[in-house]
Amino acid sequence: MQIVLFEDHVVNSFLPLSHTRAIADLFAGMYSVQDRWKLFFENDSLFIQTRSSLQDLYAPIPAGESLYINSRVIPNNEAVAAIQSLKSNEAFFIHDVCVAAKGLHMNWDSFEHRAWTAESMWLNGITDLFSVNDYLLREDFALANKNNNAKPSQYCRVIGEEKNLFIHSTAKVFDAVLNVESGPIFIDEGAEVMEGSMLRGPLYIGKHSVLKMGTKCYGPSSFGEECRIGGETSNVVFHSFSNKGHDGFLGNAVIGSWVNFGADSNCSNMKNNYGSVSISNDLDRNEFNTGLTFCGAIVGDHAKFGINTMLNTGTYVGVAANVFAGDFPPKCVPSFTWGTGTIEHNLDKAIQTAERMMQRRGKEMSASERAVLAYVFKITAASRS
Repeated sequence: MQIVLFEDHVVNSFLPLSHTRAIADLFAGMYSVQDRWKLFFENDSLFIQTRSSLQDLYAPIPAGESLYINSRVIPNNEAVAAIQSLKSNEAFFIHDVCVAAKGLHMNWDSFEHRAWTAESMWLNGITDLFSVNDYLLREDFALANKNNNAKPSQYCRVIGEEKNLFIHSTAKVFDAVLNVESGPIFIDEGAEVMEGSMLRGPLYIGKHSVLKMGTKCYGPSSFGEECRIGGETSNVVFHSFSNKGHDGFLGNAVIGSWVNFGADSNCSNMKNNYGSVSISNDLDRNEFNTGLTFCGAIVGDHAKFGINTMLNTGTYVGVAANVFAGDFPPKCVPSFTWGTGTIEHNLDKAIQTAERMMQRRGKEMSASERAVLAYVFKITAASRS
């Protein structure tokens, strides 16, 4: 049976990351959405259905009967068992939202509707990625195939039970403090934790990521593949290939891929009046209340920050924005802006910068990725005027 992860009507709730990726490619805990589903359907082929502007980034979906699953659902044994119980031309719904369906097409109005009663977690918006990260890290740590567990060097200090610590045999961890009393720590293949780092779980350090000397990481936090992290972080989710390599604080934040923070950049994660934090995006610009007391930055792919950048609580930074200023930039920095968020960043120059960063990691931007950036540039034009 082939599995198709599909999107529904709330994709814009995941901006700016959903500008450039399917919901199934969002990362939190130790896995992206699609990789987590692959753990439960390891013998099946998995495909992604997304918006037409992004579909070329993913493999074509073959014709034939499929098991369709809403990308916002977080899998667990109960949810998977319920979905596997579907018969052809049946669909699970919560009110008017399709959870899963089985059939030859996505016209579920003609299917027999069943009420969804399984206990499962859903992603409802971008801030969920850090808000539910504690739960995801613990669940993913239990799911992971933990082979090649290595011991930290003799100079490290482990606080708590070592069963809550996994270090891949190819990872390097020297002279660090690893506290697993408050949650597990998973240090993946080829990762490096430099001297003097202090880590408090739950944490995931992705493949070939590097924590610089003296890094302070408070969980629950997740760092994807090949990230470079320094300074102080707390309850953050970094997608792959992003850097915060120097001193400065970042908390309660979601960071896309190919982002770079200049030295001593800082972001507030709590308002001075302790009120709930509101954010807006660069499509409709409507501000909405997150209901969160702690909310830092939400940053899209390919964004860049100059040294000493200061970000306010709940700052939204769009795709390929290049932020630098002597004062706080606006709380909504549109995609493809330059400096303080009011000047348009030329598309060709933005792509050239993105390609240079990717080349430093041995990656090359595809024609499909360039087309996506051009599309984002077009649909966010009004926010820059």
